[in-house]
Amino acid sequence: MERANILNLVLATVANHLNRPEHGISESSELFDDLGADSLDIVELTLIFEEMFQVEISDDDLENCTSVGDIVNLIEEKEPDMGDTTQPNPQSPQRPNESNEDYAERLRQEQADRDQAEQAEEAEGLEDDGEGEEQED
Repeated sequence: MERANILNLVLATVANHLNRPEHGISESSELFDDLGADSLDIVELTLIFEEMFQVEISDDDLENCTSVGDIVNLIEEKEPDMGDTTQPNPQSPQRPNESNEDYAERLRQEQADRDQAEQAEEAEGLEDDGEGEEQED
């Protein structure tokens, strides 16, 4: 798989898992410092990437991964030729009928839905605050 495709999938997955906007994540983003990941997040992401890219990632490999780019490099190095990634991944028990690209797009849509819900809640909160101030006068 081409590096750009790996990066695309990694960005979408990291953004979704850490509940961060994808546009705020880049290849140079540090997992702990910039994105606020903790060790449990890293273990969970590792499991997701192992399944997604059909690779095995050891604890030693993880010690050297501090940024999104490090993850991409590791996957690129370990990845077997996966062929056409637009086809469903039958080895994925969580999503046997969904291609990696479809999965990434679904993650992006879920993130957009969460962002929209947060914005609606914030707007509703602002309206509630405004109503309370009017009643005090």
